[in-house]
Amino acid sequence: MTLLTQDAKVAGSVTGASAPVAYLINHNAENTLMTLRYKLKDLKIVTAEEPFEAGGQKFNAGTFMIKSAENPGDLKQILAGPVGIQD
Repeated sequence: MTLLTQDAKVAGSVTGASAPVAYLINHNAENTLMTLRYKLKDLKIVTAEEPFEAGGQKFNAGTFMIKSAENPGDLKQILAGPVGIQD
């Protein structure tokens, strides 16, 4: 283990259609996903109970599903901003 010298950030990016139905964050057993969930506490997020496939990609049970219609209109900016997912 190494002591962090700056804030930890989740690696990733916001991709896909300009007006998606939902954003999916695949559950991959990383404990940082729970930190992300708490940082996005003001968003309505549900989790998949079973594995599924969407857009030709496989997603695991526990995948975060953030539906556009159930969240603020600036959802993409929230997810791409400093609290959300960083490149």
